[in-house]
Amino acid sequence: MSAAQVRPLAPRLAELLDARPAGIADQAVAARGAVLMVAPDSWELVYETYALSVAFSWTNALRDAFCHVAVYREHVNLGFNRGAELQDPAGLLRGTGKLIRHVRLTSPDDLAKPDLTTLIEAAAQHARARMKSRTPTPGQVVFKTDK
Repeated sequence: MSAAQVRPLAPRLAELLDARPAGIADQAVAARGAVLMVAPDSWELVYETYALSVAFSWTNALRDAFCHVAVYREHVNLGFNRGAELQDPAGLLRGTGKLIRHVRLTSPDDLAKPDLTTLIEAAAQHARARMKSRTPTPGQVVFKTDK
């Protein structure tokens, strides 16, 4: 099953990605797919600020997000909202912030690494556990900012 079979790319998100260089847009779509393959029922919270970001959450709230794809002009990061709390035996995560860590994606092969899939799975599970008694709701695509 592909990510497109899990959830097609929302037309507005496709439009926003079309404004990026082709290689960057392709990398962002592939990263989105990697997250949706692990968490097909997650929400996509789309933010357009200095970067285009898609946060993946178990609700429509950013506080429940576990991963995000940050699309910059020249690169794409796969971020982990509570990455500092995850086990990372392969040493993939970068960053020094209190919570957020990321993996800079440099080629399509990066997403094929089993260790990266393991990180996505761990982040999704960690976020569900943090929700305690709150129940996840079926995912949708929500645009949090619109220009």
